[in-house]
Amino acid sequence: MHDGEATQEHLAARMEELERRLAQAARDETALRRELQELAVARLQLLSVFDSVDAPIYVADPTTYEILYANEAVKACWGDGIGRPCYQFFQGQDTPCSFCTNKEIFGEKTGQVHVWEVQNRRTGRWLRCVARAIRWPDGRMVRCEMGIDITQRKEAEELLRQAHEQLESRVDQRTAELAAANAALSREMTEREEVHKALRNSEASARALVDAVTEAALLIETTGVLSTLNETAAKRLGGTVESLTGHFVLELMPEKISKRRREKGEGVIASGKPVHFEEERDGRYYHTHIHPVFDADNHVARLAVFSQDMTETRQAADELRRRQAFLQQLLNMQERERQLTAYEIHDGLAQELTGALLRFQAFREMLSQNPDEAWPVFDVGLNLLEQAVGEARALITGLRPPILDEAGIVAAVDYLVCESREEGADDDPESGRVEIEFDHSPVVDRLDPSLETAVFRIVQEALANARRHSQSDRIRVELTQQDDRLCVQVRDWGVGFHASTVVENRFGLRGIRERARLLNGQATIESSPGQGTSVRVELPLSNPLTDPTYPVD
Repeated sequence: MHDGEATQEHLAARMEELERRLAQAARDETALRRELQELAVARLQLLSVFDSVDAPIYVADPTTYEILYANEAVKACWGDGIGRPCYQFFQGQDTPCSFCTNKEIFGEKTGQVHVWEVQNRRTGRWLRCVARAIRWPDGRMVRCEMGIDITQRKEAEELLRQAHEQLESRVDQRTAELAAANAALSREMTEREEVHKALRNSEASARALVDAVTEAALLIETTGVLSTLNETAAKRLGGTVESLTGHFVLELMPEKISKRRREKGEGVIASGKPVHFEEERDGRYYHTHIHPVFDADNHVARLAVFSQDMTETRQAADELRRRQAFLQQLLNMQERERQLTAYEIHDGLAQELTGALLRFQAFREMLSQNPDEAWPVFDVGLNLLEQAVGEARALITGLRPPILDEAGIVAAVDYLVCESREEGADDDPESGRVEIEFDHSPVVDRLDPSLETAVFRIVQEALANARRHSQSDRIRVELTQQDDRLCVQVRDWGVGFHASTVVENRFGLRGIRERARLLNGQATIESSPGQGTSVRVELPLSNPLTDPTYPVD
């Protein structure tokens, strides 16, 4: 009975939990639908702004030239061209227009406004076109163009030209033609007012485009008043979009920066040409562009400023240059080591082998004539040959210790520790008192040869540094394996040092870091005066230099 009641309670609890999850799922679905509806409403509002403009506005893909959107003014003049190439729909051509201005608004000029005049082949009407690249709801950059009918202005200009050509012969008609020109100019002013009204109605869309830019973007009047800015720019200036709009922008910047910005802005206003420059502020580096924004009379009315934070990029470039310089130093050191090895072979091994060869040749000639004097010559040659063998072994050990190939990394490190103890005892009885410990947990039997060499050289360099500089009476070497990583640590309890005092041309510690980096590992060197030094290196057992599937930065 008790078991049945427990089961019923358990089922009731599960039913209650299921009902709660279903209710939450219903709420989540409702919220998602609400967000989708809001996005749809926002898009419809944007398109409704375009549809409310009397001037033709259309949006097209810059690669396929496919018309993605056209407002009511386009449809009233040309019909419905959605999905058709713009050059075919507007100009009646089979190929893209020779005067296409995509190059003026995409690429390096993305975000700039391009204004030009053109005569439409289908209608014969003259249009003043304003184009700019914008981001479409699907994420791609598209061409947005607005055309303002200036046919009447063109006709007025033609009438004026004819009036000037025929001025002397048509004096009686001059008053009428001037009246017609004035009427045309009046109509043009009306058209410009309509354009200004359309631009004001599109302010919400422009605001969204500016906020979508990840770099700092500002629009500044020629008087220096901040007309608008995006969120990124507001954060850099230490305020919000609402609180900063309408302020004198140079007052928001440090004096050194504001003086330079004033000079650059005045230069753009005077020349009508954009400028690009870099500046440093509070330890960060910015790449800034100042572009002129022209009014209908082709006068600079505003300045568009875009500023991108290049600090990380610059730091990465500096780090790359430092690494390249360090690698070049390593290559130079390797070349010097090769030269020293060649000198050692020439002055040592080669001389001993040559001496042994000469002694054996003399022995062969003397053996039949004077055997008693020949055998001492043979002994000298044999002694030289033994010295040559020892010299060759020393050279081989310097390049790659044979014990690595014969017994593996654990035995090779143990050999280094024993050798260091013996060298200390032989060179200086006092330094021979240094206690050197070697502790190792079970590791894989054999590693990749390049990984074994790297571990051997890291221990060799760290152990030599500790013996040479630490003044410690105790040194500990540890070699452990943790999952798929090999850990190497050399620790002393000596005098230690400040990291800032290590000069650039001391390659020991840098060489340890560089070996670890090349094998996709990590080197940590900790030290402070009086507290000793710890060199710890972690390396992956999979070698990125030989494993093509290993992920490397």
